[in-house]
Amino acid sequence: MFKIIIITVLSTLLYACTNNSHTLEGQWFSPKPTKVIEFKNGKVIAHRIGSEEVLELAEYEQLTDSTYILKGEKINKGVLTITADWKDNSFSLTEMSEYKDKVTGPFTPVPKAKLSDITGTWYEHTIDQEYETSIIITQRELSYDYDSLEINHNNKTYSRMFTPNIPFTFKDGFIFNEIDPETGDTFSYYLTSYNDKEVSFIGQYGNFWTQTRSKNPSHIAIPKGYTEKK
Repeated sequence: MFKIIIITVLSTLLYACTNNSHTLEGQWFSPKPTKVIEFKNGKVIAHRIGSEEVLELAEYEQLTDSTYILKGEKINKGVLTITADWKDNSFSLTEMSEYKDKVTGPFTPVPKAKLSDITGTWYEHTIDQEYETSIIITQRELSYDYDSLEINHNNKTYSRMFTPNIPFTFKDGFIFNEIDPETGDTFSYYLTSYNDKEVSFIGQYGNFWTQTRSKNPSHIAIPKGYTEKK
């Protein structure tokens, strides 16, 4: 027996004023947890990023610009509400229960990049209480060079790392997979946004990082008196 779920889309004031038509058709991505929801041909499919396993499957019907009905055997019990912010082009899911509402998201459109969009040289600089790090990535379509300099200001030491031609696979316009040649373990990370000047990623364990495009990047200067960590 099918379970019935009402999805209500609460749009922003901008949407109400302009009366533009919006749609959930397509793939939407949420890094917390790493999940993709796809609205296509009257069906909703949810799965983990990089996995073909279906977590939820439902049929949906749009009743108005702001209301959807879903029904499917794999949908959880309760009422599922979508709150959409069309100005930011995102939405969040709220599963209501008698104990505590569970919110997932926000979901944003999958980037759908081509490898040619992100080839080139990228630079990243991070600093915290102990470490300062600069990273230079030379990105090609199926491999990249990793060049880093890490400075420990507490111990007054620094270390360098350079790894050339790291291979990866690319799927669905935003999924990167690297396989460790020694262990066979797979490390996955996901493109969350990109433009001509900046790319942002999230790793499979939830860590975020951003890189900026640079024609001739250089590492941070090593302070005088610091020694190389062997």
